[in-house]
Amino acid sequence: MFRVRYSILINYLSYLLHLALSTIFTIIVARKLSVTMFGLWATIVGVDTIISSMVYIWAWMNTRLYVRGVREYIRTSFTLTTIYMFLSPIFMTIIGLA
Repeated sequence: MFRVRYSILINYLSYLLHLALSTIFTIIVARKLSVTMFGLWATIVGVDTIISSMVYIWAWMNTRLYVRGVREYIRTSFTLTTIYMFLSPIFMTIIGLA
């Protein structure tokens, strides 16, 4: 039971550290950029987060279904991740140039 509580505590503390560092980074960026540039930066980061979250969902589902014995999902997950890997830089470049 101690190991479960310890891992939960470490995970929670790492999330709090991530939140604090992200907030500090955003404050630093907001002070350095103009209002227009900060809005553009926030929009690009938001779109990137939405697109990148798909990979986390695929990785989570891949692990979950592999443990359950559904082996067909591994091929689908690998295919989707490979397609995303090649298309993501193109989309990010288009968003950055817009």
